[in-house]
Amino acid sequence: MRTDFWDDLSSAESIVFEDIPYNVGCDVLKWMYTDELNGQADIHYLMEIYTAAMKLHLVDLQKKCELILYGRIDGDNCLLLYEFAARNDLERLREETGRVVKVRWKQFEDDFANLPAPILYRLVKR
Repeated sequence: MRTDFWDDLSSAESIVFEDIPYNVGCDVLKWMYTDELNGQADIHYLMEIYTAAMKLHLVDLQKKCELILYGRIDGDNCLLLYEFAARNDLERLREETGRVVKVRWKQFEDDFANLPAPILYRLVKR
């Protein structure tokens, strides 16, 4: 069973995914029935899938998205992924992206102005 969150839906005529884009909802449903997730999707889309999985209490899908995102960390996306990880309490992803940011600190100086203060503080105090 994927989650107990929805209880028994055997008598439900429909379910509504509120605040979840159609394409994301389709991929979540596909994962629920096939355990398949497009690992080649871009990181923004994977972050949307993760957010939907959180709303729907699909912990295994959250873990799968986090694992794929972890494998995609690079110098171009590490600040974006750091912020995402910090907002979603993804400790492993946050630690690794923080490590990459520290190695490339000069590259991101201009980007730090766009980070929320609590997230920037957490990054700086590492």
